[in-house]
Amino acid sequence: MMLDLEDYYPDEEDLSELFSLKQLDRPALTPKSFDPAIDNIYQRFDTPGWRMHNLHADDELVSKLSKPIDPAARQPPMINEQTSPGNNSFETSNTPAIITHAMDTWPCYTTRPWTFATFLTRFPETMFRFSDTHGGMLPYFLYHAYTRSQHLGLIEDSPLAIYDSEFGDDDATKGLLDDYTVPKIFSDDIFHIGGTEECPPHRWILMGPKRSGTGLHIDPLWTNAWVALITGRKRWMLFPPKTPPHLLGVLPDQPQKSSAVWFAEYYDTVTSPSWPAEYKPYEILQNPGEIVYVPNGWFHLVLNVEESVAVTHNYACEHGPFERMYGDVVENEPEFAVRWRKAMGEKRPDLEERIRKWEETTGEKEEGYSSRLGFKTN
Repeated sequence: MMLDLEDYYPDEEDLSELFSLKQLDRPALTPKSFDPAIDNIYQRFDTPGWRMHNLHADDELVSKLSKPIDPAARQPPMINEQTSPGNNSFETSNTPAIITHAMDTWPCYTTRPWTFATFLTRFPETMFRFSDTHGGMLPYFLYHAYTRSQHLGLIEDSPLAIYDSEFGDDDATKGLLDDYTVPKIFSDDIFHIGGTEECPPHRWILMGPKRSGTGLHIDPLWTNAWVALITGRKRWMLFPPKTPPHLLGVLPDQPQKSSAVWFAEYYDTVTSPSWPAEYKPYEILQNPGEIVYVPNGWFHLVLNVEESVAVTHNYACEHGPFERMYGDVVENEPEFAVRWRKAMGEKRPDLEERIRKWEETTGEKEEGYSSRLGFKTN
């Protein structure tokens, strides 16, 4: 396949493929069908709902969020992994943190940088995923062209972003796993006590242009996460677990707002003096080479204020509310929970004992989590 990759323009087939992905990704904003009688292919596959806020035309939002954080804002501590090895106070307190100097020797940050341009060279025809929910995929060269199109990504409020939990699982991308290592400052992932086979998804590559990002959410299975930024910059907001969801615009049966739209509608409110102090968010402007630690149970969202590439891992931590996490795993991944509980009994009986005591204390002994899995609780 010979392509002028830098100046590639999507053709009719490409636009149809993009249209189908948008239907999967944000069905509330995408027409259910297109009119094949329209001659202009960009008009035929148009998705006006994706630019209804006209955020691309006024760069004030991104400009404001690109500035350094106000000193009066709540900001997490910065922990140098080189000078503070073994400092996992952020895990035990279940509070956000920024880890520095953990990426200093990573090839993806130093000698083999992960950028949009290098991916175009390394993986032009490789398929990348955009969501674990719908599994939609595109070849990288088409995604690259989409982000640079005046008819597509450049004019959308919040463009599509790669969110791929299967990178490294195939021959094309397995070399990416050699480009970084899990920072030593984080605890071991106890999901892997019984081995890594059939564990819930735990690693993702994140790529997106300006104004893309991740909407307000809590990470799955009550896991902790770390997000290492390789290129670009990201703006974060993290809210304490006790924050009422409705105050943040999380409403039943309402589609999730993109991070760009959320920042446009809610940022001034949640950072105003009238916002309740007990729900005051942590704010972060993440720079390349920094790793953001996301505690479990915290609502958070991320906006790319520049074209960005990052790698993230979710992990099960024995510190903090471990028992609460176990309950969430049982509810949502019952088959894995059976294997995991058995492995804990064999290799980490101290953790298995914590679960037993928690079940007894919370009244879950007879009809609770373990009984649903077939475990005896006495």
